[in-house]
Amino acid sequence: MTFGLSSCKKGKADVVLKGTVSDATFNSNLTGASVQLFEVEAGGGEINLLGTTTIGSDGSYSFAFPRNQVESYIIEIQKNGYYDIDASISLQELSIEEDNVYNYSTTAKAW
Repeated sequence: MTFGLSSCKKGKADVVLKGTVSDATFNSNLTGASVQLFEVEAGGGEINLLGTTTIGSDGSYSFAFPRNQVESYIIEIQKNGYYDIDASISLQELSIEEDNVYNYSTTAKAW
């Protein structure tokens, strides 16, 4: 009887992180907000900016990036006159098989 072992080369795979941001005050899409995505390195905890985008009229954002050996990712959403959103996403929560959808909502500080 003969047994054969084969291995696949494991390389980095891209992760897609996307979603929408809504304005809960006016029950609409939040447009014009800045979205920044950071990675938190494992062990040392150094934080690196992966990308920045601006939310369009449909309220959506999207990032595609290589899955690195990191502890977590941080998404920051900011718009003048609205409460900031700061969310942490652990590496284990993310899939390379399908898009990772994270929707958020914020409210106006005063109106």
